[in-house]
Amino acid sequence: MNAIAVLTVTPTDDQLEFYSGFAQLGYRVFVFIDDNNFNLDNALVKAKNAGFSLIQIKEYECRSAGFFNFNATFRKRGGCAAWDKALYYFCCRDLSDDNVWLIEDDVFVPSHEIIVAIDRKYGNADIISADNIVNKYGALDDQDGWPWWRLVPKTILPPPWAHSMVCAVRLSRKMLTALDAFIRSNSNTLRFINTVISVIKVAGLLRQKSLWRKRLYIEYIFHTLALHNQLSVIKAQELSGVVYRKDWNVLKMNSETIYHPLKDSNLHPRYRKILNQDTTK
Repeated sequence: MNAIAVLTVTPTDDQLEFYSGFAQLGYRVFVFIDDNNFNLDNALVKAKNAGFSLIQIKEYECRSAGFFNFNATFRKRGGCAAWDKALYYFCCRDLSDDNVWLIEDDVFVPSHEIIVAIDRKYGNADIISADNIVNKYGALDDQDGWPWWRLVPKTILPPPWAHSMVCAVRLSRKMLTALDAFIRSNSNTLRFINTVISVIKVAGLLRQKSLWRKRLYIEYIFHTLALHNQLSVIKAQELSGVVYRKDWNVLKMNSETIYHPLKDSNLHPRYRKILNQDTTK
């Protein structure tokens, strides 16, 4: 069975309505809510009727298990955002799915069918992502110009390394097991890093080029562990629209590609209508 995990600060009605459609196609659907103060009352009624789960997890629970600061570009007190909570959930709480799609809330998915098609096309791949760029020797100034190699804690994760945008990514149970095993085997080091980060934050020294920069970042940890564990990675054409930054014009988009970013959630249903009308002509 495959799962869809939507990563959001707080969900919108349109998001809940769209992603609930995957439940009707046999997927288990989860919406991870970053804001633990968000009132679930109304959303829980919709979730129960539509067959999906709304998840809120206390930050101390993630931190104590080693799941924190996975998104280096996201600053949050406590260091645990929706990414951390989702990875913790599928590594430690719920191991029942063969594959898990992790999709940020500013990712535009044109239709339910595109996810189904990708799953059928690429079968049992351990990672399905937009890219898979390898840094064989651990150069910090690698020729691809990616700036985040400096975050890799070399003492516990030596080269080769690899990275990709993972705003929308599918991870297999093998991949999640490898991640959990890595975190468990390095729990003391990660706990020490966590302590140093907290001390430096309190001291107001975040600009220092210090140990606080070393962390397990989503854009390299999955693909690097796949290299180290001989797991399969597919670079999917359907995810070629997942990039760091771009202003997408719906007239230049198509219904067979997933896109990132599309920050305005109000545009998502409108763009789906436009693109899906085009496919019926």
